[in-house]
Amino acid sequence: MFQLTTPAIIVFFAASMQLSFASMLFRQKKKRGSRELGLVMVALCLYSIGTGLEHIALEEAMREFGVHIQYLGMPFLPFVLFKFITEYYQLRLKHEKLFSWIYFSLGFLFMSLQFTYPYHNLFYSDKTYVLIRGFSALSATVYPMYYLHNLFHLVGAFVFIYFSLYMMLRSRKAYWKRGILLILAVLVPVIVNIISMASAGAYSIDPLPYTMMLSTAIFMYLYLTDSLFGPIPVENRYVLESLVDGILVLDKDEVILEFNKKAAEYVPGLKESHIGRSLTEVFSEVELLTRFASQVFSETEERRNEVDVCTASGEHRYYEIRRFTVENKRKEQEVSTLIVRDVTERRLMTNELQRSYEKIVEADRLKGMVIDVMSHNLRSPLQLMKSLRQLIGSQEAADNPAIWERGGVELDSLIDRADTLIGNLLTLNISFDDEKAYPVGAVDIDAVLHDIRPWVDRIARKKGVHYIEEIVDGVLVQAHVKLLKIVLRNVLENAVKYTREGGEVTLQALIGFDNVKIVIEDTGVTISRDMLQAFEQDRWGMTRMGTGGEAGPGIGLYASRRFVSLQGGVLQVQQRETGGTRVILTLKRVLSDPRIDLSRMSI
Repeated sequence: MFQLTTPAIIVFFAASMQLSFASMLFRQKKKRGSRELGLVMVALCLYSIGTGLEHIALEEAMREFGVHIQYLGMPFLPFVLFKFITEYYQLRLKHEKLFSWIYFSLGFLFMSLQFTYPYHNLFYSDKTYVLIRGFSALSATVYPMYYLHNLFHLVGAFVFIYFSLYMMLRSRKAYWKRGILLILAVLVPVIVNIISMASAGAYSIDPLPYTMMLSTAIFMYLYLTDSLFGPIPVENRYVLESLVDGILVLDKDEVILEFNKKAAEYVPGLKESHIGRSLTEVFSEVELLTRFASQVFSETEERRNEVDVCTASGEHRYYEIRRFTVENKRKEQEVSTLIVRDVTERRLMTNELQRSYEKIVEADRLKGMVIDVMSHNLRSPLQLMKSLRQLIGSQEAADNPAIWERGGVELDSLIDRADTLIGNLLTLNISFDDEKAYPVGAVDIDAVLHDIRPWVDRIARKKGVHYIEEIVDGVLVQAHVKLLKIVLRNVLENAVKYTREGGEVTLQALIGFDNVKIVIEDTGVTISRDMLQAFEQDRWGMTRMGTGGEAGPGIGLYASRRFVSLQGGVLQVQQRETGGTRVILTLKRVLSDPRIDLSRMSI
């Protein structure tokens, strides 16, 4: 027979709640510790059912049956709590298997003893004493065995609390709320159990099932608010703080679990509130990570991305962001990391090495250029000079003055070609050895043109090309006299070279606010796309015959572009819509009065 009481209704309701929660947890197989927490709920459910049977029982046998139901699961509670906390926090203990076997063995021992040695029934009836009345040696073990069993439960609970505190105190405050609730879920029954043991049966109703109901409510609250199986703190957080790289630890769902101080330093905008949020959300809020997100990466393949960040002081810092998956023996919790590394020094060193390499490559190209020009382009003018000398020294030239005159013009032309080639090669060689060999200063454009004007007039007159200058006196630019003279000679020689008889070559200076543009245009053959492409790609050797059959090595524009850049200027080559070519040389303007600073003037 039985009677239904209010305490019985409450504990049966608690049992149904625990059983339902256990079934929900067993369905969450991929969640860390869900199976173990489900077993905890089963143990609590059995204890609640047994307590309910005790409340409704009118006969001693039924009460004993309820007690046996209680202790079917309770001896194993320390074992399942230990398994839950290690799985939940992904703890790697040195002797974890040994501890598990000890917990399980003791649990099995205490569960078995209740059927032959009901030590747990001490405060319910005197039947224990009746069973062991004839064994005086055993009668003294009832109390110790009872307290030993309770001590076993207390040790299991305190191990759970210790690991929870250990992880909570080593983590950020974002994890503290959940850690405190987990500790309370176990601590409250422990305190009540200690008080119950100390009172030695003063309570007519066992308070433990009601505290277990509170524990179940806490676990269910964490589960329903999606924080129970949310991100967990990183066990070795202090190790992360000792690293010189920024570390962001992610779980398998790419939720941020942890980051160290270096990560917050390298990634401005990264806050503690970002812990527990998905990386995708944080990407949209943090500029450095937003740039990284633009590069797609694979979970199975390591990817790197260097990001240039301009600090508040205007300094450029370079950061490398690298992602890789961490090997984890526990398949339920895959962890990956983002490493943010300050690679500014490495980047600057790499850039310096790259510049050195480019210098070596350019020097090698220059060497090849010199050999090629010396063996082909410069050899031809020298052979022609030798032939002209023989012609001028002949008796026929002595009898015909026209041959003398014609030979002198050709000799001047050959000397000009050789001089231009040698000047380009020597200047290129010096500029590659020392870029500071040609310091810039204030140069008068008209003075430079005055030196090369006779030469331009001579080659233009020879081809029947009209050369026109439109320039104002006293225009100063920031340049080097020798380099500017070589550039103007190269460009004007090309303009005359590709202009037919009767055509025009125009040079004009356009004075701007802080620069001067020297524009040289011709009405001759338009520069080809191949030659334009070679100019943009900084390649030499692309050339073609002039309108008068002139040949050349194709180094004029290549050398001119380098010489202009050494002077801080820009050289542009364009195709004219009406035919011909336009070359624009832009240099910084220098005022005649050095006290006036153009950078401080406003329009």
